[in-house]
Amino acid sequence: MTNDIFTRDPFCDRVYELDGKIRDLLKERREFIAAEVAAGTEGAASPWFALGEITCPIQVDEILFSERSFLEPGRKLGRWVSVRVAGEKETRLGVMIGEIAMGALARFKRLPGANVIEIGPGLHNPAMWVPGLGRVVFGCESWWGAIKSPEDLRQITDTDIESVWYVQALKSLEAAPEPDK
Repeated sequence: MTNDIFTRDPFCDRVYELDGKIRDLLKERREFIAAEVAAGTEGAASPWFALGEITCPIQVDEILFSERSFLEPGRKLGRWVSVRVAGEKETRLGVMIGEIAMGALARFKRLPGANVIEIGPGLHNPAMWVPGLGRVVFGCESWWGAIKSPEDLRQITDTDIESVWYVQALKSLEAAPEPDK
């Protein structure tokens, strides 16, 4: 008979199993890349190919700036949204601006005779103008939803937040006992 305290959660077991598979695949990837580089294959000679590690210092011959936009209006620009900033209780009316870059990304490119760094916007996230706060609120700092009908204009409750699958998953991970090492 098992003690309920030590019974493993099937969700956690699956996550641990997937983590192991990911580690195995990353190891296989590193070994494959090393073999390709050692063999000098055509794929390893691709300009955007990288081992994932760059030994510093490196010589950079050119800096390129990506043409990707800092604002991507992919979500319906101007759509009304209800927004509840994380940690607050009040739901406010907002207007969807689009996907705004929250940072910059850089990647290293080896070209024949030149080492190039490309810099551009990255980490795009939904952004909404919330007049009641007088600022832009990002999706990653709030709970939000599109308003399609008058019924959608309601308070976002704690119950709504607690029913989101990843909130439930995080709570089950917090409650799970530490695995034996």
